[in-house]
Amino acid sequence: MRLISKIAGFIPLVLIIISFIFTVLSTTSKQWAYQNFYSEGEVVALDQQIKPLWTIYRSPFWTCGRPANPQPGDHTVLCTRHSLTSFGHRACETLAGTNLPNGQDNPAYGDPRQCQQIHMAASLTVSSSIFSGLALLTTLLFLPLSHLRPTQHTHTSPTSPVQLINIWIIFSLSVSGIMLALAQFYGVLGLIQSALPNGAYATNISISASSGPWIQGKASVIYASIGWFAAFLATGCMVVVWGVPSFAGVGAGEEREKHGRRHEETRDS
Repeated sequence: MRLISKIAGFIPLVLIIISFIFTVLSTTSKQWAYQNFYSEGEVVALDQQIKPLWTIYRSPFWTCGRPANPQPGDHTVLCTRHSLTSFGHRACETLAGTNLPNGQDNPAYGDPRQCQQIHMAASLTVSSSIFSGLALLTTLLFLPLSHLRPTQHTHTSPTSPVQLINIWIIFSLSVSGIMLALAQFYGVLGLIQSALPNGAYATNISISASSGPWIQGKASVIYASIGWFAAFLATGCMVVVWGVPSFAGVGAGEEREKHGRRHEETRDS
């Protein structure tokens, strides 16, 4: 039974590591959304779009596109990593911000609404990664203290170091999970719903084109989902396995101790 208890104590750590790994993967991956191309310029009906010739990707930090003057048969795709801050070229810039005559051909081009959504997703993924990393670092440094606290000690002071550490880890995991879920939401809005030509595909089922619509990639479907789900699951496991402070329990415990002392004093007298 003691062995099972010790093994259970490491379940939150495993979930925190999983959450951190997939949170970082979702932040760094370029495969949030992808678009398949089926021909070199000529129109292809939807029912003939079977095997793409090339695929471009886009994420809150990545844009991909074709070379300026590709040779026939050259299906090279060039991808660029962008900056989070306005000091560098961001993954979405308005036509006025690109400062290029052919701004609409720039893979980073987007209207103000789309850029706002993509920038929000980028900020949220970075913030989520930071809080997830803090939770993991704190857990690795103070796991012995947290693991030594039995869950049945419900009257442990809520201001004890172990309890404060637990509160901080739970807070960091909760914030990380919420931010990553919001990043996934804004990422789908900016990279899928607001992306061209998805509106045309959504309103005209008989559309013909040389490319398909923007579709969610594995970063926005798998990585982000596992990241925030593991964070919330780790939070729940921490409450069950490591325990959280109970202010009501501490107060009740103190009252019981006072009542016991008064009872002993009365009996002795």
